[in-house]
Amino acid sequence: MKNIVLIAAFTSLAILTFSACEDNEDDQKPEVSNLEVGYHDTIYISGDVHIEFEVTDNEELNYYTVKIHPEGEHHDDDHEGEEHEWEIDTTFTEINGLRNYSVHNHEIEIPDDAPAGDYHFDLLVVDMEGNSLALERDLILTEGEGEHEDDHIDDDH
Repeated sequence: MKNIVLIAAFTSLAILTFSACEDNEDDQKPEVSNLEVGYHDTIYISGDVHIEFEVTDNEELNYYTVKIHPEGEHHDDDHEGEEHEWEIDTTFTEINGLRNYSVHNHEIEIPDDAPAGDYHFDLLVVDMEGNSLALERDLILTEGEGEHEDDHIDDDH
């Protein structure tokens, strides 16, 4: 009889321990708000890519990846028949171990020979448990210069 009681006690303890571990599982995706890419979704040849957003997670963030690739085929007129596409696939880890962060990134450089045209932007944010959030945008790559939009109003006016 004592053996049955001991077995039942150990089984109950194991079930409670396993249930407690399951309750602490992080199954929530990170959240992203206020995403800005380029200047009104336009990026510029020979410039950098402005990426800005707020990111939060209920536990801890891990990293985010940025992919930019052409929507269609681009051809450089100077090299007829020869395709010169520009694309990027890179990972950033400055959010690692944090619960929230304001990303303001200008690390991606666009080369002088990148062909103008329609591009696609993919953002993937991943937390420590592997939960992820994917966002995408259509971009235009063109010649010229972009500037930050000044969204605040001067209090003196």
